[in-house]
Amino acid sequence: MRQPLSSTIAIITMVVTIGCGALRTIHVPATPPPPEQLSQLWVDPGDTPRDLFWRMKHRGQRAVRSGAWKYLLQDGHEFLFDLAHDPRERANLAARAPAMLTALRERYDAWSATMPPMPGDAAVHLVHGPGDLATPT
Repeated sequence: MRQPLSSTIAIITMVVTIGCGALRTIHVPATPPPPEQLSQLWVDPGDTPRDLFWRMKHRGQRAVRSGAWKYLLQDGHEFLFDLAHDPRERANLAARAPAMLTALRERYDAWSATMPPMPGDAAVHLVHGPGDLATPT
């Protein structure tokens, strides 16, 4: 049985609220937005826009979301997406917007320098094998 979107949003909200103390508020509207607009839940309508940073040991993932732009480093490959025009992250704009790529990479590096290192014993438990993962073309 499939979970309704409103339940999924509540679960996402709970996980993000617990996992990301830097986010003061996540607004969940009475009528959930379509899935392609879920990223709008990250911003309090009255707030100054804030960058969202994250990192994962799996695939060496490092990322920052700043406004409509998203920088992603994964498996040693850099990606840059304009989510306002490409919400499904299909067009890597790294070569077309090198100044934005550099700016977001530097913003990520500055944030990362303030964070504790990832524990050396942190483990990744994959459900799928490497052949199931997306790879850049």
